[in-house]
Amino acid sequence: MKKNNNLTAVITIILSFVLITAAVFCLVTSMSLQFGLDSLFFPSESTAEPTPTPITPTDTNTPKPTETLSPTLTITPITSEPSVDIGTPWILEEGLDAGRDYQDSITFLGDSTTHGMKSYGVLTDGSSTKQVWYGEVGNTITFSYVNTVKIIRSSTDTPMLISEAAGLYKPEILYITLGVTGGVSTNLPEEGFKEIYKILIDSILKKSPDTKIVLQSIYPVTKNIDPQYGKIINNEKIVKANLWIEDICEELFRSGKNVYYLDTYSVLVNEEGYLPENYSNGDGLHLSPAGYAVVLSNIRKHPIP
Repeated sequence: MKKNNNLTAVITIILSFVLITAAVFCLVTSMSLQFGLDSLFFPSESTAEPTPTPITPTDTNTPKPTETLSPTLTITPITSEPSVDIGTPWILEEGLDAGRDYQDSITFLGDSTTHGMKSYGVLTDGSSTKQVWYGEVGNTITFSYVNTVKIIRSSTDTPMLISEAAGLYKPEILYITLGVTGGVSTNLPEEGFKEIYKILIDSILKKSPDTKIVLQSIYPVTKNIDPQYGKIINNEKIVKANLWIEDICEELFRSGKNVYYLDTYSVLVNEEGYLPENYSNGDGLHLSPAGYAVVLSNIRKHPIP
């Protein structure tokens, strides 16, 4: 009986201890929870995070970086470079009469239509002039053989090629009037006509590079030209050949050569488009002294610049 009482007392003590421990645990837990919630909703000054104060930037005069914009791509259409219009400097323009001295500085090369200057004595030394280069045979030059024909200045000269004469005499200014005999008269085609002329000019400048060359237009013919000439020569064919001569001058001038063109055809035709009868020696092809006077006046009024 006594033993049972002791057991009961032990159990009672144990239960009491358990209850007390549980009560302490609950109390501590309750206080911890309360403290934690108060700290969350009612933070103290010592635990609250301070509110940051806005910082006003100070101007230190440091240049601000310039905003860089993306470059804009500009597409320029590709076009060919416009050609520069230089006019027509190879065509001699009319000016004041350059006078007799200018005329005397010229050497004239041509067929029978040029030889008339010597025959009629229209130049300074008359019929004794040596300003005219003409063919050894018949006082003329057949255009298709111009690069092989031999020329003279007087009956006492030794015949020589035109290129040889250029190298020997080195003319300051050389006027060439060719193409009617052996060119127009034989219906020489454009390509062949131009080729013969360019070979001649190159051979002259090779021997005398400082010579200034003027290609003069072929002279017109009269309306009533002698049939022996009229059946093979007319103004329509001459005009076409003159255009070829002008083309040659342009080509050579643009290549750097001192080659010019003089239009004498226009000052020799009348309102009908023919050589006036008084400008002809009577055959309708060759000029009279009156015709040569017009030619020489035109030359003096169109000097080389």
